[in-house]
Amino acid sequence: MSEAARTGADSQLEAVFVEVDRFFEQCEEDGNLDKAEAMLTPLRERITDASLLARAYAMLAQAEFWRHYYAPEEERLAIAERGVGLAQKALELHSNNLYANYWAALLMGVHGLEMGILSALFYMDKIKECAERVVELDESYMNGGAHQVLGDLYRLTPPPPVAFGDKEKAVEHLLRANELSPNDPQAKLRLAEAYFSIREKDKARQEADHVLNQKTIVRGPIYTENMKQWARDILAKL
Repeated sequence: MSEAARTGADSQLEAVFVEVDRFFEQCEEDGNLDKAEAMLTPLRERITDASLLARAYAMLAQAEFWRHYYAPEEERLAIAERGVGLAQKALELHSNNLYANYWAALLMGVHGLEMGILSALFYMDKIKECAERVVELDESYMNGGAHQVLGDLYRLTPPPPVAFGDKEKAVEHLLRANELSPNDPQAKLRLAEAYFSIREKDKARQEADHVLNQKTIVRGPIYTENMKQWARDILAKL
């Protein structure tokens, strides 16, 4: 392939990724996750570059993440298993890929929680490794998402000598996520949970109130209401 042809192909591929990201941002609209998967699936046979192929698999994993988020309880485990399988395939293709590491970290956490506490503990070191890699590659990706993952991980993981849990480190990572994305509701609510875990109730209330008073619709009305309900749940335990 000539250099000009390769450049053109890369531009077309980037346009596909941009369109798929738009579908994810509007994932509550009818059929948008199906449209994303329909655009991504053929790429598995067409892409030869390992990094780009890893990105395509990671985005397929992202589609499963959002399916899991909106799915009824009885379907969630099977969706989580598909998602973690796609994310692990992305990592196998390119272990230093931003998208592969982020969605692997997220979906290992989702799958571990679906499987139960022992599975979650089995995943925790790998989740930490992947999330730390994302911080190195691009800490701003997905609203400081890797810092959010690490914040939850340090908050929920048992402390030494059992594991590496550290509530102060959780707060540090979640403060950084909020610096990177000051209006992201999940970053604020995770920080509120971390503050609550160290008995900083006034700070927790401030973060939860911010989300409850936000007027912006994020992703769609279901997601936005879920965030507000999470904020109400935090306020109710303060």
